[in-house]
Amino acid sequence: DNIMDVGQNKTETSTRGILEATETFFKRFPLSSGTQAGQSERNLAAFVNCRSPTHNGAETVLALDSENSLVLSIASEKSELSDLRAGASDSTELLTFVTSEDAFRKARRIDAALYEGQCSTPQSSYVIFRDDTLFRDANLTGNQSLASNIIMAQVGTRGIENLQQNITATFRIFDSAKVPLKDPLYECVYWNTSKGARGGWDNAGCSVLDVIENVSITCRCNHLTSFSILVTHRDPLTSTPLTIVTYVCCAASLLGLTATILTILLVKKLRMSVHYRLMLGLSATLWLLLLVFMVGIKKRYYLENDYACGTVAILIHYLLLATFAWTSAIATFVYFKLVKVFDGAYQNLPRRVVTCALTVPLAIVVLTAAISRLGAYKDTSAKESKYCFVHGLVGTALAIYLPMAMSLLYNMLVLALIARSFKRRINIAGRHLLAGARASSTWSRELVKLVVLLSLLLGVTWFVSVPMIIWNS
Repeated sequence: DNIMDVGQNKTETSTRGILEATETFFKRFPLSSGTQAGQSERNLAAFVNCRSPTHNGAETVLALDSENSLVLSIASEKSELSDLRAGASDSTELLTFVTSEDAFRKARRIDAALYEGQCSTPQSSYVIFRDDTLFRDANLTGNQSLASNIIMAQVGTRGIENLQQNITATFRIFDSAKVPLKDPLYECVYWNTSKGARGGWDNAGCSVLDVIENVSITCRCNHLTSFSILVTHRDPLTSTPLTIVTYVCCAASLLGLTATILTILLVKKLRMSVHYRLMLGLSATLWLLLLVFMVGIKKRYYLENDYACGTVAILIHYLLLATFAWTSAIATFVYFKLVKVFDGAYQNLPRRVVTCALTVPLAIVVLTAAISRLGAYKDTSAKESKYCFVHGLVGTALAIYLPMAMSLLYNMLVLALIARSFKRRINIAGRHLLAGARASSTWSRELVKLVVLLSLLLGVTWFVSVPMIIWNS
């Protein structure tokens, strides 16, 4: 019990030895036939039994959480189990573990020692651990954690595997594992000592039998060892089907952008056009954004390397803002070309809008990094987040949503001014041409086409995603 209070850093190097010693001690705990022994502490409880099970050859263990300690009790009959639960009205039931008759039969058959103490029947032992101090698995991802207590169950002095009658265990879910879970995935797992350097959680031979959401999980396994419940916190917006759709669409966009970039670079007429140069800048920035997003957004690729993940977060932040800046640059250029045709400022406009498209996003990123001391790009709760991105509600709102919203509002304003200018020209054309109605109808259709195309080009369709972003936040 004191060892579990020491903490992970001081116990992780000796975890395997501690667990092996605990297992061996209780396997060979000296008991006389018909007796049992137990010990309850704050962090763990143990129970050893040398009584033959009478109820269908099975044995039921009830684990409780009293006010100051864990409690383990064994019931060989249903009536005993009812009495235990009736007397535990002021305690929390943590788990019910049923060792099958087949486990005791196998123990009698394979354990030739029968038994080093005075016990003449397969001796059963159970140890319940409050937390995973001795069961830390380095292979678990940031969105995985244990959702229940851990129970070590043994019958006889040797390992019991490949049972014909499965053991069953019903675990109560930790309160901390209940919320704020989105689409949780529960797994029944056991501690595999041969997995990795210190062991790890594995689900071979175990399966989920029943789930009472946010209350309990019932498992069945065909062997005896240490068991618990592993929960994976899944976000519905990042579940497997949508992840596949995301990557397929991003890959298709990359192909389309690659074709656009090559076309502009290879066709001289397009390459010399200012408009297509701006399109080239937008396409190249969006191409880089999608590539970095696909390759680097998920933190698991970098394990615990905060610098690599922070670099990816900065790149995505800059490229995302630069993409919107390029759309605003194109909006400004199109406005001057179509509305302010004879304005003298048009000559130097391309250079100015390109400079703004490159420097304004950079200034926002530098300012964000300086004010937060790079904290906006480092997740202070690294085990909580799965992504390399800007962190914190305030940082995300000011450094991403606000610049995006300003860019989109500016683009909509420019689009409205262009539409008003063309509408005015339609009215003039309708008054001066002989076939005024027909001309006006033709120009109206052209105006609709222009508005639709410019809406796509200037990113106005991003406004459709605003409700989804707010809902997910």
